[in-house]
Amino acid sequence: MKLSTLKKRLKGFANIQNMSSVSSGRDVCNQFEIYFDNAKVFQSYSSIIAIRYKGTIYLTDKYDYSVTTMKYLKQFLGHGIKETRELLESGSYKLLS
Repeated sequence: MKLSTLKKRLKGFANIQNMSSVSSGRDVCNQFEIYFDNAKVFQSYSSIIAIRYKGTIYLTDKYDYSVTTMKYLKQFLGHGIKETRELLESGSYKLLS
């Protein structure tokens, strides 16, 4: 699926929040969770990194991100890179083109 196609399917924009630092609890600059009625999006700076849509996780790249982006992607997904790779290989997670 293309990112542009999936973006068109997002409905009912609700709000946007800065992600919080696990260690301090403070808002983190440039790391966002965007909430829709039917999806949740992780955005780092101006780039969409991951979308949780109808129970499926879509990643926009082969997880070749900066250390900071990877840290907050792990937080968004709830697990690390090893599990992410396994879920991509099994087809549970999808890569967007």
